[in-house]
Amino acid sequence: FVNEVCFYSKLLPFLSKIDASAYNFFPKYYYGCATFGKNINKDAVILEDLSTMGFKPSKLGRELDFDHITLILQTLGKIHALSYKSKKEHPEVFRRLLSDLKNETELVEDFVATSVCRAAMSYQGSSKDVSKLRDTCCKDPLQSFRDSMIPKEPFAVLCHGDLCSNNMLFLYNKHGKPEVLKLVDLQRCRYASPAIDLSLFLLYNTTTGTKTHWDYFLRVYHESLRTAYTDVAVPSFKEFMDDFTQHVFYGITACCYMFHVITLLTKCFSYSKKGFQIASNLYFVKVITGNIERSLIVKTQLSYRIVSEQEYRDSLFVNEVCFYSKLLPFLSKIDASAFNFFPKYYYGCATFGKNINKDAVILEDLSSMGFKPSNQGRELDFDHIMLILQTLGKFHALSYKSKKAYPEVFRRLLSDLKNETESVEDFVETALYSAAMSYQGPQKDVLKLRDTYCKDPLKSYQKSMIPKEPFAVLCHGDLCSNNMLFLYNKHGKPEVLKLVDLQRCRYASPAIDLSLFLLYNTTTGTKTHWDYFLRVYHE
Repeated sequence: FVNEVCFYSKLLPFLSKIDASAYNFFPKYYYGCATFGKNINKDAVILEDLSTMGFKPSKLGRELDFDHITLILQTLGKIHALSYKSKKEHPEVFRRLLSDLKNETELVEDFVATSVCRAAMSYQGSSKDVSKLRDTCCKDPLQSFRDSMIPKEPFAVLCHGDLCSNNMLFLYNKHGKPEVLKLVDLQRCRYASPAIDLSLFLLYNTTTGTKTHWDYFLRVYHESLRTAYTDVAVPSFKEFMDDFTQHVFYGITACCYMFHVITLLTKCFSYSKKGFQIASNLYFVKVITGNIERSLIVKTQLSYRIVSEQEYRDSLFVNEVCFYSKLLPFLSKIDASAFNFFPKYYYGCATFGKNINKDAVILEDLSSMGFKPSNQGRELDFDHIMLILQTLGKFHALSYKSKKAYPEVFRRLLSDLKNETESVEDFVETALYSAAMSYQGPQKDVLKLRDTYCKDPLKSYQKSMIPKEPFAVLCHGDLCSNNMLFLYNKHGKPEVLKLVDLQRCRYASPAIDLSLFLLYNTTTGTKTHWDYFLRVYHE
């Protein structure tokens, strides 16, 4: 928050003294604190909520039309013009305020060279263009990136630094056309060439069609810049274009990185449907050996502490590695079909929290075989529910067969599972109590529900996890649509199910899997068929 707090608390008030309209381009600022990493719990920025005034993100997503692009460039020209006016009227004050900005780039430099070279090497076009692009981008991309950030006078201005549609909010008229623009998220604001903002925006937020109008768009920007203040001289269009050409590499670099990240995140989300709740790194890898190509998923521990200390001590991968390396091979000896319910396993390491950098699980990438998450999100239809319950019944049946055929071996393997619940126990009491207290229904039902779940919810939760014979089976432990991948037929119906994410697998009542799945993934309508669904599972 260092740069954002600096912008709102120092630079924007200064610019508003140059021209009061400066406030029009940003949300109202109330409070900010940036401790430079000394106490991140105190870091905060408080702004007005623009959505209450009708502002909203672009309704077009990333690829904007002429109306949006023109408004953005006209607004940007006015914002950048403030810098030229500031340099003319109060150069020393402006320079001193700019010195408080942190213009470090180390956070992204690790990715720059790789992203740019990857994009250049994968470019498809004429051999002449390909050679020129690769010579330009791959010679020393990191140095070119750094050079593009160096402010060069008299062109340099105070830039947003991350100018893309993600960081813009629009006010639309009754015809759906954008009339007012507000810029948000000033974390990367910096003093640099106008090309820093322009190149990123025009590369990232224009379509294949609108990219052919770059010359027109740059003239729209320059005209807005030129006419903002009649008493301030700005670079001519030719001078501006010369500077733009020298610094456009910033936008190229940023987009190479951003598009690569978007591609990976899209694939990650389509695989897991968990977004940023994922508690591990997820890499998609292709391994080529001779003529054989394998698509793999590599899961590793997060290198930073986004999950709790308890989860770090327990190590997220202990149960998953135990399942794939010991339990699944054992179950497959009981019945070879056991392998059919899960992705192929290649490698696993779980250090019980002793060295999280070594923790890893490598599995086949099921998406390369056509498997995908439910096409219905959380609330599943009969076809999905039936397939899941039939598959779960077969999986659970393996435990009964194992207990009959090799009880001692099965018991010994199960003892390697970590069935601790501390990582979620902190939330159990609060969550159950809150749900019970907010339940709306007949008073009799309300009282019964509250007596049942508010008396000692933590103890009830712990008790529900205790395996009771002869019913207990090896459970998935987190059985919900997030952890399922389906293979669909040509009619869009699910035919094959694979279960993933076995971090919470445990030996317990079948109800552990069934109750979570049926409560979480059924609709108000399908919940009335629980008796039927349980009979399908049992059959």
